Formats: sequence, C-alpha cells, structure tokens
Amino acid sequence: MFSPFYFDQYSQGYDDQDAGDAFDLGSLFDLLHQHQFYHKENTRPRIVKKLETEDEFQIQIFKPYGNFQNYEVSVIKSTPPIVNVVITSVQDNFQTSIPFNVNYIDIQNINWQWYKAENILVLNIPKRIHFVHSNVQDILNCLLGCHDEEGEAESDEHLDNSIADHEKLITDATEALKHPEQQPYSQKQVQQDFQSKARTTANAAKAAQAAKKREEFIKAKKQLEAQKKAQQDYEDKFGGLAERDEKLQDSLQEHEDLIAQAANALKQVTSANSKQVKNDLQSKQEALTAGAQAAADARKKKEADKVKNELEAQRKAAHEKILAAQKELEEIAKKEAEATKSHDVAKQKELEQEKVKVEEEEHEAEDTENAKREEYEEFVKQQQEFLKQFFGFNLGPVIPNQDGSNAFYTKESNGKSSTNKPQAKKEKPKVAPKPKQFKTASASSTPVVNDRTKMTHSPSLEEVEDEESILYNKKFGH
Repeated sequence: MFSPFYFDQYSQGYDDQDAGDAFDLGSLFDLLHQHQFYHKENTRPRIVKKLETEDEFQIQIFKPYGNFQNYEVSVIKSTPPIVNVVITSVQDNFQTSIPFNVNYIDIQNINWQWYKAENILVLNIPKRIHFVHSNVQDILNCLLGCHDEEGEAESDEHLDNSIADHEKLITDATEALKHPEQQPYSQKQVQQDFQSKARTTANAAKAAQAAKKREEFIKAKKQLEAQKKAQQDYEDKFGGLAERDEKLQDSLQEHEDLIAQAANALKQVTSANSKQVKNDLQSKQEALTAGAQAAADARKKKEADKVKNELEAQRKAAHEKILAAQKELEEIAKKEAEATKSHDVAKQKELEQEKVKVEEEEHEAEDTENAKREEYEEFVKQQQEFLKQFFGFNLGPVIPNQDGSNAFYTKESNGKSSTNKPQAKKEKPKVAPKPKQFKTASASSTPVVNDRTKMTHSPSLEEVEDEESILYNKKFGH
C-alpha cells in the first residue's frame, strides 16, 4: 500500500524532525516505475498503415511523443530480384523489414516525411512503373483492413486521457512532497484521497480496455457485415446455381429416403429368405449410391472449373498490365532513339554546310589570286611595249626580280656602272592570302562535348559495414 505523502503536524510521532525525513521517496519511485511499466507498450513506435498509390509505396510509423531523428532506412540484398527495406532505430529499439521487387522501386529516390501534428513518420518508396496492383488478396485486405481509423482514433484518445491522469497524479504527489505545510489533511484523509485517485486511474485503464474491446467488436461487426455483403453479392450473382444446389439436395434426400425404404424392405424380406428380392434391393441401393456419387462429383467438378476460370481471368489481367507496361517502356526507348537520330542528322547537315562554305571561300580566294596575276602580267607586257617604242628595238622580255626591278637595267656594261639615278621600284602586286586550312570532314565529324553539357553522375552509396549486401542507406533529416 502506498504510504501518505504528507505528515500531520498535529499527530503523534512528530518530534521536530526535518520535513525531508517524512517524505517516502521509495514509494514515489515505485509509483513512477509502475507508471512507466504500464505505458511502456503503449508508447512504443508501431507501423499504423501501409499504402500503395500509383506513384509510390508509403509506410507510416506512429509513436505518441518524441522525434524521429535517429531513424534510418537501408536496402539490403536478398534472393534476386527481392530486396529488403529495413527501418531501424537504436534509441527506440525498433526494427522492421519489408520485402520489395528491386525492378519495381526506385531505390535512389527513397525519402522521408514527418507530420509533426500527428507525429507520424512516412517513408515514401517511389515506383519505377506507375500502376496499382489489383488482385483478390489486395481487394480483401482493402475491404477488411482499411476501416479501423475511427477505432484507432478513439483508442488513442482514451490512451491520452489515461496518460494525462497518471501525469496529473504524479504532479500532485510531487507538489505535496515539496509543500507539506499547505495540506491541512490528516493521514487518513490523504490515504483516502490517494485511493480515490488510484480508483480513478484504474477506472481510466478499464475504460481504455473497454474502448479497445469496443473497437474490436466494431471491427468484427464490420468484417461480418462485409462477409454478409459478399455472400449476398455471391447469391445475387449465382442465384441459379443455389437453386440447382437446393434441387440437388432435394433429390439426394429423396435418394436417401428410397435407400432407407429399400433397407427396411430388405430387412423384411430377409426374414422370408427371399434371395431374389434381396438382390434387387441391393442393386437399387448400389444404383442410388452411384447416382449420388456422380452428382457430388459433378458438383465438385463445376466448382473446380469455376475457381480455375477465376484464376485464369486474374492471370490474364495481370499479363495484360505487364504487356502495357512493356509497351510503354518500348515507346519511351523508341522516342529516345528518334531524338538521338535527329540530333545526329542535324549535326551532319551542319558539317556539310560548313564544308560547302569553306570550299566557296577557297574558290573566291583562288579567283582573286588569278585576277591579280593577270593584272601583273598585263602590267609587265605594257612596260615591255613602252621600252620597245622608246628605244626602237626589242630588248627582249622583261624579267622581273623578286624585288620587282628589271634585270636588263641593273647589269653593268664594260666595267662601268650605269647611271647613278635610282630607279623607282615597282610595287609588287599584292596577292590575296590563302584561306586558313579547315579540318577535314572526318576530323570535324568527331562529336565535340560542350562545356555546358551536364554529365550524368550516379550518387555514390554511403559507406556501410557490408558493402556487398547493402544497396542504399539514408538517415532521416540528412
């Protein structure tokens, strides 16, 4: 029994002792320990929901209080193509593993979301192919397991109320220990007060348990209603089969009645030693038994055919979805190939235009050089004609030197130099410079990587203990 928190200054046994000596700290620690043990299971983190949308899978983790800074997710190899997505928290002693097909999820884009208002951590696992599974098991899970949000909310509300009552009880006890002089109650009154609070706490716990049972009852009731609805749908869809089964049951009952009558007749004629009648009755009994067995076999075969047809329809639907996904991937690959081809064609066309432009510039430079050469030759010819007319005889062709002077007038005759008058140097005709050499088509056809082109870079995996088995690792908040 928990001892009273307060001492009575009017009761016996108070001999000027310190107020701290009257505190029963051991009992207070026992109460705190019981409080922690009682709520230990209710405060542990747990997975409250697993969802699948068209774009991603979602795993929702809830705990009543605290943050999720120490949570991390790892993707670990398993039997190919299966990988295990492992969520761990050392501080909360929490770990769960969920298998996935590595071909269906995008490991590098796994991300966290923290909803602080509800204190729910959501792990988002993106899909590579955007579609939603639709098979019988998923439909049953949706019908039987996705309608307990109201019950969970009610249970969480009762749990919060129970926790609040316990915290209020501990706060009141602590304040009473700190200020005993403010409590003019006797030991008996304090004990009664504590017992009433303990009863309140027990009632709160019972209320939480009752709410949990009520939640389970509501859940079972909803499951029963879903089963009744499914049964009603089955009866509406296969009502003719049910009527035929009833008729078959009636015929079986008639057969059984005939068998009973035959047995009675057989028993009666046995006493008269009528062997032939006995044989006839036995043959009738065998015929009736064979008919009943044939009817049962036909019914079982019909049920087996029905199950087989349903499985075949499900397999066909799944196969059609897989074919649609493959077709979508092929169209994407085809579009990428066409884009690459059009880019190469445009590049080749640009190189050909550049080559034609270079050839045109070379032809223009060559034409300019020929024109200047012809002009220079015409000038030389005119000079020769002028000299011929001036001297009256032909001096021969004028041979220009590299500096543009005439070799005929620069020679010395009989050891004497010619006139000391400097001859005017003729300007050498300017020749157009040759165009710069361009790279050949083979050299220019080499693709040039633009500096602004972004090179694809796969992010490196974080270092982990087992690098061969861990594909991905990401902590919440990083």
